[in-house]
Amino acid sequence: MRALFKLILLFAVFCLSTTVVIPVAASSEYDWKMVRDEDGIQIYLKSFWADEIQSFRGVIYINSSVDSLLAVILDIGACSDWVHRCKAPLLLSKISFSESYHYQVHRLPFPARNREFIFHSTVTRSSQTGSVSIHIEAVPEFCQKNTHLCTLIPETALVRVKHSHGHYLLEPIDK
Repeated sequence: MRALFKLILLFAVFCLSTTVVIPVAASSEYDWKMVRDEDGIQIYLKSFWADEIQSFRGVIYINSSVDSLLAVILDIGACSDWVHRCKAPLLLSKISFSESYHYQVHRLPFPARNREFIFHSTVTRSSQTGSVSIHIEAVPEFCQKNTHLCTLIPETALVRVKHSHGHYLLEPIDK
């Protein structure tokens, strides 16, 4: 239960951003500055594009299987149950187990307006290490090309995020 709580906390931190690019892990191991190391969760920041826009990276060790964690992350409908400020999650299209498109809204504190996202997610698994990578990228134009898949998205005046991407890396440490 404590491991699940830590996972939920990590994803809550992931979703606290407003509209900027939000990679959880990035390809470069350099220039990251640790800003918090608490309860087994390490949070790092680094500048991205401009000083006021930062990427963040979270590292946590969880006593669980990679498949269990993957199931939690891929359950789009449960987003509002465990992702901080997520509401109205909606699976738009499940291409395969490893590829999907989904919609969600993130509530932001006043005075900011809520943001809506359309994400494309891809999952890859390494047969050598057993690690799983989940890449998430905003695709704001998705509904222009796939109107039939977007009929359930409510018409709103929300700000649709145009540039956002993230990466989850789930790595088994031992058996």
